[in-house]
Amino acid sequence: MTVEYSYELGYLSGASFEWGVVTEPVNPAAPNQSTSIAPNELFGIYAGSKNIDGAWQLLEYINSEKLSKMNGRAGIHGSLPTYIDSMQKKDSNMEAFYKLSPQDAYTPSVPYEFSTEFYEQVQQSMTRVIEGELELDHMLVELNTIGQFKLDQALKK
Repeated sequence: MTVEYSYELGYLSGASFEWGVVTEPVNPAAPNQSTSIAPNELFGIYAGSKNIDGAWQLLEYINSEKLSKMNGRAGIHGSLPTYIDSMQKKDSNMEAFYKLSPQDAYTPSVPYEFSTEFYEQVQQSMTRVIEGELELDHMLVELNTIGQFKLDQALKK
């Protein structure tokens, strides 16, 4: 299991094993909201535009399957709906991408400092497991203990 961006679907669309998609873990206080959904490419048409028809044509092209396929061949990931349409495997449950709403306001639930420190700790611990210096079960207990301690410290700041 992993939490990844939607473009990872492109790598999985030709996979020889069975896979699926679920929503990210949610905060029980806001079970219908995601902390990671955010618009990153918004397009609009100026109300006073003199070329509204041309602007609509551009928007249609930006969200077209044709551009999505061209972008996919170039390694560029376009909008989710057109990206899904261009995938080889379309029968996977894509509802997870539309089930949650963005959170009402951006208030990080985890301090940035904690995230970067904990990510480094996870990398170090995983390396120790791979090299046989640490058992996986022990690593999980260790990460839980260290992670909780560092999170509590970061939240106190």
